[in-house]
Amino acid sequence: MVETDAETDHGAMEYLLVSVPANPTRADAKKVLNNGTSSVSAHNTFTIPNLRVGTLDALVALSDDLTKIDTFVENVTRKLVSYMSDLITVKSQLQEHLVLSDSRPVDKYLQSFEWDSARYNTKLSIRELADTISQQVSHVEAEMKGRVSLYQKVKGNLQAIERKTTGSLLIRSLTGLVEPSHCVNSSEYMVTLMVVVQKAAYKQWEKTYEKLNEYVVPRSSELVSEDAEYGLFSVTVFRKMQDDFKQAAREQKFIVRDFELDADSEAAGELEVAALKSDISRKFTTLVQWCGASFSDAFTSWVHIKALRVFVESVLRYGLPPNFHVAVLEFNKKTTKRVRTVLQGLYAHLDRAGEASAGEVLEVAGLGPQQKYYPYVNFDIPMTDMMAIR
Repeated sequence: MVETDAETDHGAMEYLLVSVPANPTRADAKKVLNNGTSSVSAHNTFTIPNLRVGTLDALVALSDDLTKIDTFVENVTRKLVSYMSDLITVKSQLQEHLVLSDSRPVDKYLQSFEWDSARYNTKLSIRELADTISQQVSHVEAEMKGRVSLYQKVKGNLQAIERKTTGSLLIRSLTGLVEPSHCVNSSEYMVTLMVVVQKAAYKQWEKTYEKLNEYVVPRSSELVSEDAEYGLFSVTVFRKMQDDFKQAAREQKFIVRDFELDADSEAAGELEVAALKSDISRKFTTLVQWCGASFSDAFTSWVHIKALRVFVESVLRYGLPPNFHVAVLEFNKKTTKRVRTVLQGLYAHLDRAGEASAGEVLEVAGLGPQQKYYPYVNFDIPMTDMMAIR
């Protein structure tokens, strides 16, 4: 029985693609791998059809490109997860979107993987399949950038407007704070100004505002609003002398805010905010749905690239015709060392050169530079951040 104290802790699970030669048959290879690892991991057959191999030289050249494509597709997949994590902060709700188009969780997809021939025609060469996947995911990445940028722009516009209603009295919009009762209405000769005064300077304002200009209406000042640091005072002056008053106020460190009471403008501002909120809501829903669908495409593309890599490496390692068994081993991260020890015991004999120890870093044809060498073909499928949120 597999040690799965992490069965309820999906984030601690590791997934390892392993390919071993069919000796003498695939059924025999499956039995040996399954029986040998059953105490430390779950074993699920990973079904790859016979693909068009081409020449071995071509496969060696292709292996390096597949490594790069693998990294690229994985990064796009993780970006989609990251964007959805930013959009959906409730983890249980986020997990609802980190599923595939047929509603399967990613781990279930791996456990029952079969090549999607409808999407990736096996009549194509491995090079053509790899290029097709790379192009499809490149399109997803480009569209992702455009959609996220558009959403952030609209969200930024709303935040800019909201800052004007929540910031200091020095910068926030006065719409909604100043009422018609605070102002002199329909006067040809007088105008009401709005002045921001530091709270510590309230007494100074009361003592001096009438003296800032001889055309200030006596006792016309009224506290309209205040925040943590400032107060907003109204004051009425003769219209033709308002510029002189503003200058005198600045010299006393009183800030006259430009403001004109306009009911139509206030209504228009409220309509703008409502429209932006509605637009953001629509774009949010659309973006979440698109990210979910694109995550499904990107993740399945990633796994198909893994399939290409394990197929190519298996041919390079075990020879032609292609005849090997591929499985996904699923195990608790804590038991990784034990899994490797078991696999080494089962397949040490495949290291015919006898020159390398399991896990040693070597440059091996088809494996890519500075990768760990094992006597069997294997590739990690790192999904910790996609699983840990469960």
